[in-house]
Amino acid sequence: MPILIFKSNIDCHAKLEQLEAVLCREQDVHSWTVDLEDCDKVLRIITKKAIKNKLLTLLKNSGFEISDL
Repeated sequence: MPILIFKSNIDCHAKLEQLEAVLCREQDVHSWTVDLEDCDKVLRIITKKAIKNKLLTLLKNSGFEISDL
């Protein structure tokens, strides 16, 4: 399973809830975490198949600032 690692602007529980609402609709996402303590607010997503570009577009269109680490 691919593991995607991003720098994000997810810095509070409200944004975590928004992210959860977006990612729970995506069937190819196996699991995900955000490290709120890290300065880069690292978002790790484990997927069932390679969908990196799809997820980047989805998250950016949902208002998240996401970039590769």
